Amino acid sequence: MTLSDAEKKYNGFERPVAYFKINDTPLSGTSLIYHDIRVTLTTGMEASDCTAEIVGQYSRFEDGELKLDAALSKIMLGAKLEVFLGYGKADNAESVFVGYISSIEFDLQGETTSMIVTAMDCKQFMMNSYRSLRKKDIKKYSEAVSDVLKNYSALYTGTVVEATSETLSPIEQHNQSDYDFIVALAKKVNYLFYVVAGKVHFVSYKKYTDSVLTVEPGKNLYRLRREVTLSNQVKSVTVRSHNVEDADKPFESKAVSVTGVGGGSKTGADSSKLINDTMSKTVVDNSVQSEAEAKARAEALLNEMSMGFLTGEMEIAGLPPVIPGRMVTVGKVNKDFNRDYFITSVVHHVDKEGYQTTIRFAGNKV
Repeated sequence: MTLSDAEKKYNGFERPVAYFKINDTPLSGTSLIYHDIRVTLTTGMEASDCTAEIVGQYSRFEDGELKLDAALSKIMLGAKLEVFLGYGKADNAESVFVGYISSIEFDLQGETTSMIVTAMDCKQFMMNSYRSLRKKDIKKYSEAVSDVLKNYSALYTGTVVEATSETLSPIEQHNQSDYDFIVALAKKVNYLFYVVAGKVHFVSYKKYTDSVLTVEPGKNLYRLRREVTLSNQVKSVTVRSHNVEDADKPFESKAVSVTGVGGGSKTGADSSKLINDTMSKTVVDNSVQSEAEAKARAEALLNEMSMGFLTGEMEIAGLPPVIPGRMVTVGKVNKDFNRDYFITSVVHHVDKEGYQTTIRFAGNKV
């Protein structure tokens, strides 16, 4: 989306509007005010969440009892919460978060009541189910993930599960929650496990390469901070495993090439002569049972480490379509900065000062 397109679609970024749905029904009260809303969406392994303060400013005492706006009674633990943000008319607001209420804090000051509501995406329920079992007849991590997710189908609107290669070793869940099990599988192949707008994703960094927005200083880019670091950057990663059939020929593979994420041409290892062949990492992983698996594991580890090379944050005008797992394009800064960056997390914040979006990003090349 270009800057001009965004300005036209979102009322010139004027008159922010927000509303909630509780269990798919609009939360509409005669005295309700959404005082502070913060939606945090992330491609990290943690759950995305929303925290909001909802004020019933005309609550009153009648016959010795506090009378609350009836709409507040709809706010209950476990209720489905959907958050809509936008500009202009409420009808133009777009869904930015779907989750389930995990905590409610009640605050009474004089005759004004407020509720501080926290909701988390469906990952919170996956954290509470522990089991130990072997995934019989399942040879791919992606299939194992789909097998787990089907138990939570009532809690999400859909799934995007990118296929992984077959593995020779059995796929087992050892006294792990379903959440921890999926996280462990994601880390083995350097996949992302996140939820956006109610849809669960188990995908690689390269699944989506489209840019959701172009930002420019002096226009919709308020602040840009970018850091590059040689910390934890290595020239290669080697994965080794014991070969039970021939102890003298262990399974082993070395990864030296990084799969690029975002713009740029030089990786951290290519950016300084100080990163030489002595700066490498060797991992012994006995779950690996072939050279092909050793190669895939080594590449996943190298790519994971490479994503710490470039990180940063930008603040822009509040925009509902900005979501993690996609790219954001920076323009009109200079040739070193003008490129696509991978969005790792997004914070949508609405308060009395207006609507602002904070984007955290990463990449492995400059």
